[in-house]
Amino acid sequence: MGKIKRELDAQSTKDKTRINELKEKETQLQLDESNVTTQQHLLQYQKEINSKEAAIAAAKADQASAVAADERRQKDLAELASQRKKVQKRWREHYDQLTTGQDYKDRETPQLKRLLAEGQHMADAGYMSEQDSARLARMRDEALKGLPRELRAKVKWMVDDMIKGYSRAASGERNLLTPLERKDLEASRYKAKLDGLSDITPSLPKDGAAAKIVAILKDVAKYGVLNEATVKQLEALSMRINADDAAGQRVVSLVRELVQGELGRILTTMSRPQPARPRRVTPEGRDLDAEDEVRTRIRAGAQAPLPHPQTAPQPATGQGYNAMIGEFARQMFGQGETSGRILDVMQQFLAVARQSASQASQYDARLRKMEQEVATLQSRASFGR
Repeated sequence: MGKIKRELDAQSTKDKTRINELKEKETQLQLDESNVTTQQHLLQYQKEINSKEAAIAAAKADQASAVAADERRQKDLAELASQRKKVQKRWREHYDQLTTGQDYKDRETPQLKRLLAEGQHMADAGYMSEQDSARLARMRDEALKGLPRELRAKVKWMVDDMIKGYSRAASGERNLLTPLERKDLEASRYKAKLDGLSDITPSLPKDGAAAKIVAILKDVAKYGVLNEATVKQLEALSMRINADDAAGQRVVSLVRELVQGELGRILTTMSRPQPARPRRVTPEGRDLDAEDEVRTRIRAGAQAPLPHPQTAPQPATGQGYNAMIGEFARQMFGQGETSGRILDVMQQFLAVARQSASQASQYDARLRKMEQEVATLQSRASFGR
């Protein structure tokens, strides 16, 4: 009996030892499981960082592309300005040659004189509207009648060269300028033409149709608003001006230029209500319109908006990472930090995250081995009992 009792005591001691070992293994397993969870969280952080880095890189690429496109646009606009100056220079050179020649002095007519005076005015202005082009072409056809062949060819070349040169420049501006830039440009040009009425505006009757038209045109040029009601009002007032009223007809010609010209088309288009278009959203939930708006702000020189704060998963253990993760979250989602500091924190965090992630496979192997050891211990304990 004593021997059996000693064996039972020994077996009991062994069982207690095995139970303690099992508890230790379970405790170690829990710790390693927590470490694995921490590594998984770090891997998730790394995926989010990679995604944000890709978004930042795409935004920078868009900004660089926008800067390059704007540089090309400014270069093209400078070329158009150079073309206008060349048109002005050619007109003035040929004008001086023409008016100092004996042929012109011998054949000068009132129509030819008015044509060249109008050409001089447009050369000084540096641009020509569609209405100016049509009016100058009509004056050219009238002035060329009865002129000798050589003089007619010189005058025709001068006028045609100006019309073509300014028309090409205007076409280039329509392709390069935004609607708002075109509106501002055309409004400034139209205001200059309104200022050209300063020689007649003091003599216009204050309650007369012409004076009312001038007041409306000045408001349109100043505020950039032209709707159908204003157009009808201008047309009604224009009908009240007599055809033999030279000053009034100058005002009417500006009404026609506004209503039928480039500025009128731009303003009436902008005043019409635009139909609401549904937002473009992909099946994955991406708002394509919102992304386009962000790109537009970036191209305009604005900073890309920071993402909304997100709740980051907290690891069960691995508290050594908490301070680093907290700093990263503050830098990444804070509203007052710059993209440069965010990138610095990203790089620091990535270095640690990559080092920790490389150990994830080792933790997985250790976990599997420990599970096997625990299963073996449980089997032995069960068999011993």
